[in-house]
Amino acid sequence: MGRCGGNPEARGTEQLFTFPSSPLIDACAELGIPPYICRQERVGVGMADGYSRATSGRKVSVFAMQSGPGSENAFAGVATTFADSTPVLIIPLGLQKERATLYPNFDSAKAFSSVTKSFERITAPELVVPVMRRSFAQLRSGRPGPVMVEVPIDVGRIEVDSIDGYMSPTAMRSAADPAAVDNASSAFSRPSGRSSSPAKASCMRRRGTSFSNWPSWSRRQLRQRPVARAPFPKTIRSASAPLA
Repeated sequence: MGRCGGNPEARGTEQLFTFPSSPLIDACAELGIPPYICRQERVGVGMADGYSRATSGRKVSVFAMQSGPGSENAFAGVATTFADSTPVLIIPLGLQKERATLYPNFDSAKAFSSVTKSFERITAPELVVPVMRRSFAQLRSGRPGPVMVEVPIDVGRIEVDSIDGYMSPTAMRSAADPAAVDNASSAFSRPSGRSSSPAKASCMRRRGTSFSNWPSWSRRQLRQRPVARAPFPKTIRSASAPLA
């Protein structure tokens, strides 16, 4: 299965962030997808998170790690991507199928259910295609977020004959009620003393939104830089300042 890997190159994946060991490391290298080895699982998830942010989610980043402690160490990073709505495909190794849910083994399905959009476990080679299709559909549709696909270690050693049946899922986007959008636009066009975030303005400029038709007061507020304030009053003398 490692030699197949769901053919992530076909979905625009350009690299694999990973912490050993994982059969995907050698498999992706053979496909020309360079693996980047990190020093800790949480750091690796952060690297994948940053790549997805830098591309605005247009290119899916992938992080793979070992089972047990590897999945445990990655939890904080996955929780961060979920809170920040960053699309990242997480592929941990899992224990053997017959031991995956035994106490006291770490059960990724239970642990990550609250911080992932979806979780699936590939229990047979023939499930690679449908599982990866559903996973990429989750990554591309709706509110962004991390998706996890666990590969038990005994299943990961099996090679998949063909993935010709894989079909790229269509991205689905939800939209607001047009009437509600018109009402919000009308309310925004009236001066109310509120200013928009410079980050939102930058995002809209990147999308090609023109501000030429906006009221002059809103354009001024969007271009206004926030004023930084010191955390201490100016009357407090610093330790390095000379005494009078």
